[in-house]
Amino acid sequence: MISALSDTEPFVRWLVETGLVVSLLIFGILLIRRPFARWFGANATYALWSLPLIRMCLPVLAIPESWVPAAFRPAAQPAAAVDLAAGLPRTVGQSRPEDLTPFLSDASVFQGSAFQGSDVSILMVILGLWASVAVLWLGYQLYQQRQFKLRLFANSDVTSAALLAEVKSAATRVSLSKSPDVRISHQNVGPLITGVFNPVVVLPKSFETDFNPQQRNFALIHELSHLKRKDLWVACGVLMFRAVNWPNPLVHFASHRLRADQEAACDAYVVKVTGQATTHSYAETLVKAARQTTGNSGKLGQLALSLADTQAGADTEISNGDEI
Repeated sequence: MISALSDTEPFVRWLVETGLVVSLLIFGILLIRRPFARWFGANATYALWSLPLIRMCLPVLAIPESWVPAAFRPAAQPAAAVDLAAGLPRTVGQSRPEDLTPFLSDASVFQGSAFQGSDVSILMVILGLWASVAVLWLGYQLYQQRQFKLRLFANSDVTSAALLAEVKSAATRVSLSKSPDVRISHQNVGPLITGVFNPVVVLPKSFETDFNPQQRNFALIHELSHLKRKDLWVACGVLMFRAVNWPNPLVHFASHRLRADQEAACDAYVVKVTGQATTHSYAETLVKAARQTTGNSGKLGQLALSLADTQAGADTEISNGDEI
């Protein structure tokens, strides 16, 4: 019991301190993200969200003890053994105080072992509950993503040869060696890209009729840019980060703002690839994509990135190649 407590206390302290610092970092990013985007651009704002993850990967760092809840502060070391040893007289034939110190230390630990053993049991239950909920929450989200992808395939068809040629042209534009699968939805779903290991681009049924050639090119470049920039992997990492921090509502709230910043950074990349002169036309494409998805009751999967997200969130605005 005693060894278990001594092994667990550093982990608990790391858990509490890291949770506090991560929450402070997220709160700070939420406060500065908009002015930061105006000053430094969408890509720099998107990069800010890596700070909480970096902090989670660091070892224990010293923070003011007043920030740590009283229940998690380390208890003061018992001084009875040292004081008693220091006060023992040294006479010939008697053991020296340093010889008695191990026994006195064991005795002092033994006196508090009942409370420490109880603390260990409670601590292990809390950690087990934390891990169980994290695994269940992540498993449910991945299950929902799997069901979402199955529904997409069940309610979609393969694309036409002409549209497939446009997809390959867009893939070449963003320097992708291989274009992903493309499906035409039976509903107003998309344009979006989903799937980490086997990505697929989903386009609405009216994509070829309602979007002119330039708008189709913008939409395809946007979705393929997510693939080029590894944004689907980032979305997967965010999902795991949320699972680990499931009791923290700030983390779940911030994930939606991170998604908006991710879309803004992708938009900046699209403008960079297509040229600054296309900014206005690209903005019209975003508005049209948002209108296309209006009234669609289908819920996107957690690992689906949609062209309409930037406008649907009403959180960003295209002004130049790296300020969105």
